[in-house]
Amino acid sequence: MPQPNSTETTLRYLRLIHGFLLFSMFIYMGLGQIFVPHEQRAIKPAFMIVMVVVSLATACVVLFIRAQRILPAMETLRARPDDGPAISRWRIGSVFSYALSESVMLYGFALRVMGASLALAVPFYIGAVLLMVLLWPRRP
Repeated sequence: MPQPNSTETTLRYLRLIHGFLLFSMFIYMGLGQIFVPHEQRAIKPAFMIVMVVVSLATACVVLFIRAQRILPAMETLRARPDDGPAISRWRIGSVFSYALSESVMLYGFALRVMGASLALAVPFYIGAVLLMVLLWPRRP
């Protein structure tokens, strides 16, 4: 039986959270199509630029966390699989990255709720799903 704070337990935990958040992204896409009124409204270009910049900044933060927290923790876990602080860094960095990736999806969903066309929301959806694919939890 795996220890409560072991690498295998953490991997299962991360895959479960990752799967739920990835599934929720597709739920948001569906909700944006089914339940949101489709009366298109003009989105101000300045607001759209802000949303794009915030999304790109969020993606950069996700990649930074991956490079600075997740990958070094995984390297440590390859050498010492029972290193508690490395397991914590891996778990916390991963969950935080998943949440930030989810926020990119929510920016697109918010645009849909505000009356933007699907064509304006799809790049946010694709970007969020690509971030989640990049962040798939791997065994150290």
